[in-house]
Amino acid sequence: MPTDTLVIGQPPGMTTPAKVATPNGPGRGAMGAVGGAPGGQQPRVPKLEELSDFGGVQALEQMRVRVQELVPEGATREQAADGFIKLGQELLAAGRFVSAEQAFDQALLRQRENLFARAGRVHAQLGAGMFLSSGLELRRLLTDHPEMIPVRFDAALVMPVSRAGQIVETIREQWASNPGSPVSREGALQMAYLGYQFDEAAWLADGLAEMERLFTESPERELSLVLRRVWGGKRP
Repeated sequence: MPTDTLVIGQPPGMTTPAKVATPNGPGRGAMGAVGGAPGGQQPRVPKLEELSDFGGVQALEQMRVRVQELVPEGATREQAADGFIKLGQELLAAGRFVSAEQAFDQALLRQRENLFARAGRVHAQLGAGMFLSSGLELRRLLTDHPEMIPVRFDAALVMPVSRAGQIVETIREQWASNPGSPVSREGALQMAYLGYQFDEAAWLADGLAEMERLFTESPERELSLVLRRVWGGKRP
């Protein structure tokens, strides 16, 4: 009967076991550290059918733990943030935008000014159809941190291109049916941004043109002019 330690889940990117409390003392399981076998090697997780007899059940009972922290003891806030950013990245690529936003929120709770986490949250919100939230956050990100303006992300870090096309069509419909709405206004920047990220010249041109028409006061006007110069020029 295998008696390997069961693996307790932990945030993505974390390689240190989660901290737990057991009868054998905090951070230890009946057969060693929970989440990692003695010597640092990953233990084999027993299959359910291997635990079906009385001996297997007894082994499980002896491994009971209470998880005290999801982040490994000693991990820095930056390491924890990186784990959630990696999870958010994977969820974006899978089109699971609401879950991705939650992952980026968790990253930002630990590292408030992580610009990649902020950009990831914008992508997740936009992919989920949260046009106002993502538009305001995108404008704030590019205004407060102009160094993010020339950054282009791989498509998988933004959203599937098919979803980007759907969003562009939704923005165009808003322009036609409700041109004065906040969604139409934020959509100008969002369409230009998607055009830049996906190298779609028509999206970029139409978004920038609408920005120039709508963004007539500072600091929005300055942002529009800078984006025209940076995004409208040669792209990497």
